[in-house]
Amino acid sequence: MKIHNYHTNLDELKDCPFCGGRPIAFLQGNEHLNRMGKRVSITIKCPDCRIQRTDAVRRHNLEWLESIAIGHWNNRIKAKEIIKSLDK
Repeated sequence: MKIHNYHTNLDELKDCPFCGGRPIAFLQGNEHLNRMGKRVSITIKCPDCRIQRTDAVRRHNLEWLESIAIGHWNNRIKAKEIIKSLDK
């Protein structure tokens, strides 16, 4: 399956939480494959430190997958919350 650069809503992505680099996104699959029940995925990757995450679905539309992938990438835990959980 061919992997394509994916540019929809990249402005919504926060910078890399580890190095501050600007992330890029790749779409594997398309709407046609998705309707056939095949796996479609979006990988968001930092080209600087190479950290990445992939979210995939079957039988959900690409807008839904995109919102999930962006939400997961942008989710950050605040340092105060981490320290508080370690103190327990």
